[in-house]
Amino acid sequence: MRKFQLHHPWTHAGDDVPELRQTICRLELKIGDVSLTQNEDIFSQTISNSVVVSAYPLAYWFAASWWRLVSEPLPPRSARPPTSWRMAHEMGAANSGYVWPQVLFATDGESMQVWAVPSRGSRDQSVRYLNGLAAPVTFAMQDFEVEIEGFINAVIARLDATGVAEAEASLKSLWAEVVAERADPDTALARRCEAELGYDPDECPEEVLFAAIRLKDRIGEAALSELAPVYGKAGGADSISDLGRLIECKGISGRPDLPRISSRINKGAAPWERAVADARQLRKELHASGDHIDTDMLCEVLGVRREEIDHYASDSRHRAGIVVPHGNRHVSLIPRKRHPRSRRFEMARFVGDLLYVNSNTDTWLASTDLSTNRQKYQRAFAAEFLCPIEKLQGFLDDDFSDDNLEDAADHFEISPATVTSLLANNNLLYREFGASGLPYVLS
Repeated sequence: MRKFQLHHPWTHAGDDVPELRQTICRLELKIGDVSLTQNEDIFSQTISNSVVVSAYPLAYWFAASWWRLVSEPLPPRSARPPTSWRMAHEMGAANSGYVWPQVLFATDGESMQVWAVPSRGSRDQSVRYLNGLAAPVTFAMQDFEVEIEGFINAVIARLDATGVAEAEASLKSLWAEVVAERADPDTALARRCEAELGYDPDECPEEVLFAAIRLKDRIGEAALSELAPVYGKAGGADSISDLGRLIECKGISGRPDLPRISSRINKGAAPWERAVADARQLRKELHASGDHIDTDMLCEVLGVRREEIDHYASDSRHRAGIVVPHGNRHVSLIPRKRHPRSRRFEMARFVGDLLYVNSNTDTWLASTDLSTNRQKYQRAFAAEFLCPIEKLQGFLDDDFSDDNLEDAADHFEISPATVTSLLANNNLLYREFGASGLPYVLS
């Protein structure tokens, strides 16, 4: 069964403008076996898995938001997304007077992620949605694209069949433009870059877009995709220049020396599963069987001098840490963390990122606060590499008191937050997800 399904059998209702009236449907959005459109009709007091809405505004929203939906990740957890981000990622932005379910779409760079919550307790609206998702659901980007393409094309065909020429021409023209852009590599690159920077199509200032594309030629498209959302529109007009200055900073000279590892885990597995398997395999190759990975071993793996790591003064204004390749396996590390434990964790993330790019020291590395697939891999790798869950369990000995958790953080030289996260991720400690179930609080 496909994880993402959008059903829309046509029906008739109301006496609205032609494009809305002629595209009335019984919409059902399913994620796996959960119907996110299951609702209670407040007036008739009936429950249905589908909701009567017009498909036109939703199709138009998907077409207008296409590049941001498939290219732009969730902003860092420390920041509430700006209104422009929410308008491009929250299904409710389709509006047109309909009550839409609270569903949020955001890519992690490889797949599509979906969050959803049921309607709030208010009975002022005509429809109350009953279902949400306990945790974000991830599915293949291709599944998302195919389903949305089919939906948009079906709405265009419906408008054509019912003679709503003006609306058909508007949606058809918009979607044809998106299809043409996807087919042209240079245009597709520019659109992806705009979206990663936080702009709608043609909204990004030319000088910003050109600066980003020049950086892409230097650092590679993959690295730019990790850094552009951090140094994009939300950071201010000169933010992309800050990224340019970051890559020119003097860093810590290194020559990474990682053993080749061959994890047996399926490459289609979740990023944290791959990361944990790789961390365990690397520990095995390094003969690191004890609890503690000391900083000297991290320095040895990265080929840097311990005193340089200890005394490097990072710029607190940097929003990312990077590793700059110089050829012949030589690199420069530009960390952003100042606290010794945070810097240890960042170094472990760099080790993980090297494994993520198959130990390719000619590739630019980037460590950020985003929740892309690559950043999720880094964080999970660093946590398991520095503090294997089995070693942590052995140290705690079923004592999860605050004092013992702090002792564990001291023992493994990581932050208490990392200890708590590791335990929660392994279902050993309750995680408070918050009341909304979404990655940020709605208004």
